Amino acid sequence: MTELRAVGLDVGGSSMRAAESGDAAAAIRAPVSAATTLAEFIEAAGGLLAAVDPGGAATVAVALPTFVKPDGTLLDCPSIPALTGVRLAALMATELGRSEPLLVPDLAAAVVGESRHGVGLGVDSFLCVALGTGANAAATRGGRVVDTAFGCLGDAGHVLVEPDGPRCSCGGRGCLEAVASGWALAREARVIGLRTGEDLTVAAEQGREDAAAILDRAGVALGRAVASWSALLWPEVVAVAGGVSAAGERLLTPARRELARVGVPYIAERVTIVPATLGETATLVGALCLAEDAARAT
Repeated sequence: MTELRAVGLDVGGSSMRAAESGDAAAAIRAPVSAATTLAEFIEAAGGLLAAVDPGGAATVAVALPTFVKPDGTLLDCPSIPALTGVRLAALMATELGRSEPLLVPDLAAAVVGESRHGVGLGVDSFLCVALGTGANAAATRGGRVVDTAFGCLGDAGHVLVEPDGPRCSCGGRGCLEAVASGWALAREARVIGLRTGEDLTVAAEQGREDAAAILDRAGVALGRAVASWSALLWPEVVAVAGGVSAAGERLLTPARRELARVGVPYIAERVTIVPATLGETATLVGALCLAEDAARAT
């Protein structure tokens, strides 16, 4: 039997990580930033891939902080602007002398990681919500990504949760991202004299009712978003990931309560909202899973 060779490459805003199948814990890193040029990115990616796969024979999956068009062109990539509009798979193949890698949005990789090796293990219909700097969601069915637009669920973090809510960076109003993302919570924290969104959780734990109310509002927004997604996807488990999830039950309890209040009863009653378990490794683990899938298919 031919040995399965697969490599995952997880591209973030400050670094990229690469690992060979079965060895995510031994990932190696290279720095990237908003100032990274396209040539620098290709050089760094090539160095990582050469280190974990010297022979260049492995199937590679690259998880990226943006959406991917069917032709492999990347959409807007604010964390590494040089990647915006680039047909990256073809360019990497040409410049690095390898087969074209599989390109996926980072959240699509993360939901695969959580569904196969995290809290979604054994769950047929699974949804993962990422509340970090921004907000988005991705889903799997039977461990495989539900792809409705650009490699995942599109920009699901812009589902409407407050019709008269704050303006969002997308140009809309009352999106989940405008209420429950990291930048939204930081905005609200400053209103009550705190510096960051993380300070809200600390202040709430210390008994500040104004901080607790902001987190409760974010949780309610999350519950409304889950209610909307659930009417379409019927998930059994919804995992909440990202930095905002560190608020724990101050976020999840109001989310569950609001889902029960506004959700379609016969759908909402079968949904369980839980914390994600893989943390920052979810994306790399998922990229490795997807690379393995692609290797088996060849």
